[in-house]
Amino acid sequence: MPVLVYSAWYFGGEIDRVVKYARQTEHGILVAIAIGLAVVGVRAYRRHKRHQAVIRANRAAAAQDVAPPEITPRDARRIDGTR
Repeated sequence: MPVLVYSAWYFGGEIDRVVKYARQTEHGILVAIAIGLAVVGVRAYRRHKRHQAVIRANRAAAAQDVAPPEITPRDARRIDGTR
């Protein structure tokens, strides 16, 4: 916001141009937020699906009365969301 006030004062003669730039900047910020939310959503969905696959595998193993599949440390990190 202070940048917009300074811009309006400095470029007072071209206030229409400053207002147009401010609107474009606001749209850019909204697009960046939307992209960020999409990335977070996709990562959460993938993590959820991996977690559900492990649960299904463990339940299937328990139903067949066999040992559950081995989970490597790498798989465990991926399930937990840490790399």
